[in-house]
Amino acid sequence: MVAITAGAARSLGIHCVCHEGIGEDEYQLLDILRLSQPDFGAGQCRFLLEDLLTVAALPIAAVKAQALAVAFNDAGYKLLGLRPQAYIGGDLSHPQPCDSLH
Repeated sequence: MVAITAGAARSLGIHCVCHEGIGEDEYQLLDILRLSQPDFGAGQCRFLLEDLLTVAALPIAAVKAQALAVAFNDAGYKLLGLRPQAYIGGDLSHPQPCDSLH
């Protein structure tokens, strides 16, 4: 995350953990991890990273994403490219009190 937060080329939309919607930037980060898995060729996620990061942050973030994706796979998790349309964007309101830091 440091490579992404320090090297972001624009503001990223990351939603609060207390609502069920998933934003486009969050899905893009998940797609970056999915494309960083060993099943894909090296560098497959770079075009998605280019939308989020500065040129200087690209190689660092790509290596970190690949390491995280491998760790997920080693733990038995497979990141699939499923985007249920009902959850894209979601409701950004907070229907109940949230204890999370905003």
